[in-house]
Amino acid sequence: MKKLSSAKLFDQFAYALLFFLPLIFLTFLNNSFELPKMMFFELGVLGMLFFYVINLAYMKRPELKIYSVFRKRSVKIAMLVFIVMIFLSTAFSIAPELSFWGSYYRLQGAHSFAYYFLFFLLLVMNFHSKEQWDRAFRSIFVGFFFVLLFAVLQKLGLDFTGFDLEEVSLGRVFSSFGQTNYLAAYILLISFPLLSYVFLNKKKWPLIALLILGFIVLSFTGSRAAMLGLFVGIVFYLILGSVFLWGKKWLLLAAAVFLLPLMSVFYANYFHLENDSLMGRLVVNEYNMRSIDSRLLVWKSSLEMIKDLGFTGNGLETFSLALGPYMSPSVFEFERLNTLPDRAHNSFLQLFSDFGIVGPVFYLFVFIYIFGLGISRLRKLNKRKKILVIGILSTFLSLFVNNLFSFSVTVHFAFSAFLLAFLLFLLSEKTVKKSIVMNKVIVLVISFFVFFSAILQNVFPLVADSYARSGDLQTATLLHPKQNYYGYALSSVYLKLGEFESALYELDRVGAFVSEQDVYYYFLKGKIYHEQCVADGVYCDEAEDSYMRAFQLSPNYPPVLLNWGIFHIETDDCELGLSKLNQYLDIVPDSYKSPGTEKHRLFYKHNPYFDTVFDYTDKCSP
Repeated sequence: MKKLSSAKLFDQFAYALLFFLPLIFLTFLNNSFELPKMMFFELGVLGMLFFYVINLAYMKRPELKIYSVFRKRSVKIAMLVFIVMIFLSTAFSIAPELSFWGSYYRLQGAHSFAYYFLFFLLLVMNFHSKEQWDRAFRSIFVGFFFVLLFAVLQKLGLDFTGFDLEEVSLGRVFSSFGQTNYLAAYILLISFPLLSYVFLNKKKWPLIALLILGFIVLSFTGSRAAMLGLFVGIVFYLILGSVFLWGKKWLLLAAAVFLLPLMSVFYANYFHLENDSLMGRLVVNEYNMRSIDSRLLVWKSSLEMIKDLGFTGNGLETFSLALGPYMSPSVFEFERLNTLPDRAHNSFLQLFSDFGIVGPVFYLFVFIYIFGLGISRLRKLNKRKKILVIGILSTFLSLFVNNLFSFSVTVHFAFSAFLLAFLLFLLSEKTVKKSIVMNKVIVLVISFFVFFSAILQNVFPLVADSYARSGDLQTATLLHPKQNYYGYALSSVYLKLGEFESALYELDRVGAFVSEQDVYYYFLKGKIYHEQCVADGVYCDEAEDSYMRAFQLSPNYPPVLLNWGIFHIETDDCELGLSKLNQYLDIVPDSYKSPGTEKHRLFYKHNPYFDTVFDYTDKCSP
């Protein structure tokens, strides 16, 4: 009886995780969207692990169950390479702690990937029946409906998040994701399995209505990469369906769908549709080209960085640290002057940066292997499995296309792991069982791991972020010291209060976390010494050295040159100060020189304090 209840609790934890993960966000947190999703996911996986172990403990003869496809040596090698790749990337990272724990806003370090991998394994070892997978997809589709409903309400002006984000004012929705492109990629992940269930279910209309609603909300996001991924996925779905299921007549429909994006682009540009219209994002104009031009500049800088990479890459979550010396100042035509790109917005360039040459090679191998394995076995499968496999493969292809221009976050990785486990279930001929030893010591150790991990790595970070939201950064740092955001913010607060020793203490704690490779670490250290130099005439050389080191790490990061110039002007060296400020103005886009234009408006909207530079140049005017 206990075995049965723990097995059921495992399933219920999995269903709840899949239902709530896309929906959850907490407005009382500083990081309201991604942090609660990651923490909820980890808690769900820990719960699944706990009940799986309890289930094994109460079996008279504990058995490890796994799909027969795992007998293949290639599958075992791929899993081993994945583990080794994550380990090496973290061990040889330019900032190992950051690569392990992940950055504040993305949280995609080795620690998170360990949970994705564990989630995948737990599904593989426990979901062995059609009924389990059907219930899981039922939970996913119900959650999908609520995400879409929230997006529609948001489009109608009812935004429960309380955040006045620019995307909403432009008519683009993000629902419970906090970012429009994240929502769009999630819709891609769910749409093709949903389409497959449309073909399989007798009661089709509720699923058809849900699918249509998903396509409508996708258009509300304005994500061109996701729209392209959707069309590519549909064409692929129809081609495979025509070859393995329905006959060649469906190829005509595939051709029509293939032509639809081209016709849409022509229509939008020929009639000069408005930017905020359904197809206005397809118009080639200055506004719509901003994000494309920005990506092109980041890609160009990334390629320069990749030329100097070692075998293992820079490490997970270190992109913004590594890009600094190679970043083109032209990127600030489209981005705020105080920001640095933290993602390449291209899966291959990101993999190069994170893992070196091994990353994209492994990614391509797994991608091709999965498609090769899936297509090679399609003829042997029954009709139901064929339709589902085609749906999963189409999902992976559409996400692949989308991520040539974007990147994945928590929900995307978690659902990709789920879909991969489901695909292997469909392609396996049977379940393989192997007897294992499960004693009370193992149960006790895993139980303690689950308990302390949940408290220290999930509950504490959530509580810490709520304190950060309320402005209590000291408590936030105490509860969750493995986040550079809190340390930087607290150091800045101490700097404003004139408590320089405390500011340096907190900053040095961050410096250890980022291995002193972050331009912002030296930039903020320069500001602290700068203030001490101006106030007491001490640490002037240290301020100069810190600004110099920040400049070396990122020579085209505008705030460094601006504050470096201000430092020299405030210490009565106008010649050197003006030299730095002129360098600053050289790398800043010329948009500020064109009042009345859209570029000028956007520039000052993103950089409202830009004119500060002229206040200081005036101080040195004759």
